Amino acid sequence: MSEYIFNDQEADRELTRLRLLEVAFDGATTKCLNAIGVDPGASCLEAAAGAGSIARWIVERIGVEGRVTAVDPKMLYLTDLAKPPFSLVRGDALTVE
Repeated sequence: MSEYIFNDQEADRELTRLRLLEVAFDGATTKCLNAIGVDPGASCLEAAAGAGSIARWIVERIGVEGRVTAVDPKMLYLTDLAKPPFSLVRGDALTVE
């Protein structure tokens, strides 16, 4: 019998960890993004997308004319982003091409 790499309890803990990171850092991240300007129709990359909160925030600003590419080694919490204007890339942001 094969063993699951991530059981439900581990996945729940990981999502909780990612949500805590969002609470801690999303405010500062969105403040920086507002300062540089995320305009309608823009193309944006989110490296290490985690649970996707920043990718979702970006798409609210860029609209359907824009594009958000989210890179993360785990797609578990990003499956709802698998349609335009989102593009998902599984991998390490430092090595993905």
